[in-house]
Order: sequence, then structure tokens, then C-alpha cells
Amino acid sequence: MSEARTVETVVMPLSGRTFRWRSDGFFRVDEPVEDGDPGDGDGYWKPWEPDAGWPGTSEASPGETADPTWWLRYGFARPDVRVTAWRADDVDVPVTRLGHLWIAEWRSAAQPLFVALDDEVLEFEVFRPDYLPPARVPFVRTAPNPRG
Repeated sequence: MSEARTVETVVMPLSGRTFRWRSDGFFRVDEPVEDGDPGDGDGYWKPWEPDAGWPGTSEASPGETADPTWWLRYGFARPDVRVTAWRADDVDVPVTRLGHLWIAEWRSAAQPLFVALDDEVLEFEVFRPDYLPPARVPFVRTAPNPRG
């Protein structure tokens, strides 16, 4: 007899993205539900991969608007790893933990994000794809870590 899998779910308040973590170490990220669409996101469960990178998304591409928009970045860390995040302007960013996932979501102008996994600090530069036209407004691609 197999053990029943449990699923933990969190819906991020700004982006509406739904993150799901399954007790067997698989996860999925779903787009917000719109007009009755079930919002199946990637359409499949993926295994937890400690070195898989740190996906992210935003409400608008950097350089599109000077107004604050939402930003989202997530990655993987064992539950015993302390995860904290802050923006380049030294404002803390809330981090949500779900299984082996950490999820940071915030509202600001385009600027780098710093994430500490215990003592290791990662910098996430702001990226504007080359296929987009030139930015309408200036934005900060990279910045020094305000916390050293």
C-alpha cells in the first residue's frame, strides 16, 4: 500500500502565482486563474533540484515604467537553511517557505535583489531581454550589496 501524498499550496498576493509542494519532493508553479481558466502553469510536477537555478518573473519588463511593479523570484533550499532577502535600496523583502522552495515577492521599481541562504549571498541582477525595444525609462541593472 502506498503512502498518500500531501500537497501544500500558497498563492502569492501580488502576482497571483500558485506554488504547490508535494510531500514526495515535487513542485509546480501555476499562473493566476483568469476567466475560468484552471491556470495549470507548467502543466506538470517537477522534482526538487538543489542546483536548478532561480527562476523569476515580473509584472513589467525593466525599463517599461518608472512606477513600482511586482517582482517574483524563487529557488530551492533545504528547510533548515535560513533564507532572507532585501532589495538594492536596503528594504527587506518577505520570503515565503514551502517545502524546499523559497519564494520572494515584492513591489518596487526595477532594482537588484539580494538573497542570503544562510551565509551565502546571491545577487539577482535586473535583466531586460535583447529582443525588446530600448527601455523607456532608466533602471538599475546591478548594484552593490547594501549589507556588505
